[in-house]
Amino acid sequence: MRSLYLRIYLTVVAALALFALVSGWLLQNHLAAEHARFEVRVQERLAAWGDLLQRSLPGPEAPLDEQAAALRAWSERLRVPMALDDARGQRIAASDTFVRRESAQSPLAAPRLQPIHLDDGRTLTVMRPGRLHPGPHGGPPPRWGRCCSCSSPPSPAARGRSCAG
Repeated sequence: MRSLYLRIYLTVVAALALFALVSGWLLQNHLAAEHARFEVRVQERLAAWGDLLQRSLPGPEAPLDEQAAALRAWSERLRVPMALDDARGQRIAASDTFVRRESAQSPLAAPRLQPIHLDDGRTLTVMRPGRLHPGPHGGPPPRWGRCCSCSSPPSPAARGRSCAG
């Protein structure tokens, strides 16, 4: 009688383990397919932005100040950090957010920079979305609505800034 209970118990445990393994495998496949679809959408969007910006930015013969002002205006309008290099690879201009994020970026985040080659030889470099700011001690960023250092909810006026506590 005792071995029957053991057999039933082991059968239930084996069925649950098999269910967990198959569910995990299906979830992993679904997430991989979703990630691939997301990457395709991001590439298409970046290509469209490159085409839009190529038509709206001043040409390579325009003064550098004019090119820089137009790039910064588009970067603000699209809310995307970007930089523009000439045909020789020399930096013409970069948005403030691009410079700030590029200097704070780790070597592991290099794939976030997406170069878009324009027809006139210039290169528009766009920073792809991702984790912008690491959390304390290089960990994940804090959840929205909580402060890094004191874990208290920020006041509405302080939202988006770090607290002094």
